Amino acid sequence: MERTFFASTDGFVYEDLVGNNFDGGAIQSYVRTSFTHLGTPAMRKYFRRLDVELSSARPLALRVGFDLTYGSPEISSGITDATIVDIPTIDLFSGGGFWDNDSWDSFYWDGQNISTARANLNGTGENIGFLFFNDSAVTQPFILQGLTVHYDKRRLQR
Repeated sequence: MERTFFASTDGFVYEDLVGNNFDGGAIQSYVRTSFTHLGTPAMRKYFRRLDVELSSARPLALRVGFDLTYGSPEISSGITDATIVDIPTIDLFSGGGFWDNDSWDSFYWDGQNISTARANLNGTGENIGFLFFNDSAVTQPFILQGLTVHYDKRRLQR
């Protein structure tokens, strides 16, 4: 296993790429997805719900925001004016393992291997993009596996 070390001006030697925080301080992470028209670019859609599939070693809280029609001010979901506390949080209970495959104390007995969570959406637009945000000193790395968007078709764009 390759390990990297570096020296600091304070006289200490540190190992690079270890740990999940900045000396106890929280790390902010976010992912902004591209906008998707879900196969119908000229159709207006009423967005109802988002199902998130995620793989993580431990449970985590993830904030999920969305923006409609390329962030158009006429149709905006308000994410451009929102603060972090305004974006709703979804809780994912993950960290599950497989019997006889995982080490006994390294997974949650009743946790899911691939976690699912649901976020409510409310808005009409031609396409949608998402913002996933996490701010924590204890969250382990996670993998966003997939998204399922529930929507109703409205009408063709005029």
